[in-house]
Amino acid sequence: GVSSRLDGANATIGESLVRFATNAIVVKQLSLTSQDAVAAVDGLVYTGGWTHHEEALLDCQSTLANSTVPNFILLITDGTPTRPENDPWGAGQTAATTVKNEGTIILPVFISDNPSQNETDYLKSISSNDTVQVFSSFNDMNKDIAGVLVESMCDFLPTTPTPSPTPPVSYRLVF
Repeated sequence: GVSSRLDGANATIGESLVRFATNAIVVKQLSLTSQDAVAAVDGLVYTGGWTHHEEALLDCQSTLANSTVPNFILLITDGTPTRPENDPWGAGQTAATTVKNEGTIILPVFISDNPSQNETDYLKSISSNDTVQVFSSFNDMNKDIAGVLVESMCDFLPTTPTPSPTPPVSYRLVF
């Protein structure tokens, strides 16, 4: 999975996990061990239901409070929002703006074998870099996500020269 593929990087990673469908639920508060995150992800069960990006983004952000390092939300979704009932896409975009205004970087990942232009445009609109990574299945995502994630995150990390050897980078990731 995503967490296990980040092991061995020259970084300190704090991870939390929010599961979302009709409602969002914080499954794991922020911790510094990827083993905890892997166990939390492995314990997830698909529940079905609606898709609520607004609640997911705001709950993710709540786990990242008082951070002094860059924060990233990896929003992995197999659909565009269908909740709240009144303007779910607008609510998701407003939540994304709130989260980004607090300094958190949003990296959407869309699991779809045939995404529409409207779906990808919506996900680009909530992204911090106007992109969305699309995978045809969760299995395909698991094969390629580490490289995509590291490359995307590097776009946002400071580019000032560092002495040799390079000290570890610290950041917080929620997915």
